[in-house]
Amino acid sequence: ATGSALAARQPVFTEDGANDERLSPEVRMAIRNHGLRGGVIIPLLANDRSVGTLTVVDTHKRLFSDDEVSLLTAFANQASLALEKARLLSEAEREKERSDALYRVSNLLAGAHETDEVLDLIVNEAARLVGASSCHIRLLEGNSLVLRIATGVTESLISGSERSSLNVEEGTSLAGHVMATKKPLSGKAAALVLTPDARRSREAQGRDPEAVAAVPLLANDQSIGTLMVSDEIQGRRFTEDEVSLLTAFADQASLAIVKARLLNEAEREKERSDALYQISNRLAGAHDTDEVLDLIVNEAARLLSLPIAYIRLAAGKDLVASAATTAAVELLADLDSSTVIEEGANPAGHVMATRKAFVVEEISQAEFLTPEQRSIMEKHGLRGGAIVPLVANDQSLGVLVLADTRPRRLTEDEVSLLTAFADQASLALDKARLLREAEQARDEAEEANRTKSQFLANMSHELRTPLNAIIGYSEMLQEDAADLENAEFEEDLERINGAGKHLLGLINDVLDISKIEAGAMDIYLETFLIAPMIQDVVTTMQTLVEKNSNTLEIDCPDSVGSIHADTTKVRQCLFNLLSNASKFTEQGTISLKVSRETEDGQEWVNFAVADTGIGMTEEQMGRLFEAFAQAERSTTRRFGGTGLGLAITRHFCEMMGGTVLVESEAGKGSTFTMRLPAFVDESVAAQASQ
Repeated sequence: ATGSALAARQPVFTEDGANDERLSPEVRMAIRNHGLRGGVIIPLLANDRSVGTLTVVDTHKRLFSDDEVSLLTAFANQASLALEKARLLSEAEREKERSDALYRVSNLLAGAHETDEVLDLIVNEAARLVGASSCHIRLLEGNSLVLRIATGVTESLISGSERSSLNVEEGTSLAGHVMATKKPLSGKAAALVLTPDARRSREAQGRDPEAVAAVPLLANDQSIGTLMVSDEIQGRRFTEDEVSLLTAFADQASLAIVKARLLNEAEREKERSDALYQISNRLAGAHDTDEVLDLIVNEAARLLSLPIAYIRLAAGKDLVASAATTAAVELLADLDSSTVIEEGANPAGHVMATRKAFVVEEISQAEFLTPEQRSIMEKHGLRGGAIVPLVANDQSLGVLVLADTRPRRLTEDEVSLLTAFADQASLALDKARLLREAEQARDEAEEANRTKSQFLANMSHELRTPLNAIIGYSEMLQEDAADLENAEFEEDLERINGAGKHLLGLINDVLDISKIEAGAMDIYLETFLIAPMIQDVVTTMQTLVEKNSNTLEIDCPDSVGSIHADTTKVRQCLFNLLSNASKFTEQGTISLKVSRETEDGQEWVNFAVADTGIGMTEEQMGRLFEAFAQAERSTTRRFGGTGLGLAITRHFCEMMGGTVLVESEAGKGSTFTMRLPAFVDESVAAQASQ
């Protein structure tokens, strides 16, 4: 009768309900038991929509009149409006409470930054929002759903199978189904998705499989996990409103999880960059190979909080143990000192050959280990770890091994961090190797140079003694030939004497350059007048200048005054410059100009030797001051000489704080300017002679 009234939206009468065949036997029996007879059912209509019925019953047989029905209908219409108003107010209040709750939770989530903190907040707030006794979250990691957090009375009831990773697939599990479909499930619909094992497990624990609600965690329309609430012990079903509220909350929770992940990743990346930067600076400051190796193993162990770390470096076809942390010393003593570099031969050799990182969570599951190696690892309690290659400039240097005494599989982030560290370590090792080789090459070169200088000094000394005797005897024989008036004999003796002096000059040059290179050349400073010294040099060099039919011009005014320097070395420098100009000039003009100038408060004396000889190209001037070298081979063959004069001149000038400048043009001559301080500082000379 009630259904008829609702369907027809018209009153339904009964004079005697106890015997009305339109009513079910159960309803007629109930009416008799309560002593009821006649009645009327009035539909409750609000905005032309049926919201219920109003039933009026008497204890006597009675057929309500039209007026009575009209009165009841008018009353029902007012009651319907009141009920609809109350319902709308109630819904508005519930919506406000829901909005307020979501707003409050949103603020809480906005203030949380750590992923674990966010997850803990989500499960507790989700349970509170819908009055659930427990809640847990699974997040997508790779292709599986992994339990990340659980709270409430059922936390201890979650079985081992439920704690394991779940596949993301419809019908495989409640969480996997919700994740795959991106749609919430609750009540009977949720129970139907449960696997038989999960259903039996719940029933054995007295848990109602229908007293659950699961919603997907979606961020940018991508599933990142599931949120599940339950009241399985009390057996309370969740309403549509509660599931809707939970879904709205899950949307906020998803964004908070993604934000926390991004913040955590950014923070980890910053920490990683800071750590690598600090380590890079420490490695950059280390130069000795042993120091670098020791730094690498200890910093690697500290970076990943692992006690065992050691390095094997390539030596031919083997990997040789080279450095280890204190905790790894005994392990290396038990292992072979070297391992073969070959794919599949052993973990370290495999990594070296393939240049790919090797990660293992449990040593018993590691590939390529021999039974003996496995036994040694177990003896030292090793469980999880990793091996990464050390590669620099595309050259494999060795491997870095890290291990833990507990089962541990390094995460992708940790392996990435370790690989980045290994790259820096490899460059530091390669730099240390190059520095070591450079130092060795330098030491060998210095030793060879000292040996050469010592040899030249010894040979020069041994040659000067007989040469001085030859020169002395030739001069004595020249005097005898002059007394005998034997011109032919006198001319030959003069050639012998000249050749001896020339050879002595060459030997003196070699001795000077060897002393300079050995740091054994001394400086003797004194103050002397420049003009008399120039005159003495001109007198000595006049014969050599005229040998190639050259003319010597001197410009040395008395105003140039004096200079405080090494007289002998200044004279020798001028001899070398004038001799060089005379050798490369024929039938030309050679000039020596001396001047004095002040620059930046310091007085300088310039000795400029110019010629009109063959000149030089830019390329030839680049080799000009190299010892034992001349401008080019053809020049050496044509003009002779050792190529030491200009090198010695430059060294002497630099020892006195000066320099030698050159200007030249091929075919138009050259100008060499010796520039010396008017007062050579004692400290500069002392430092230069060391």
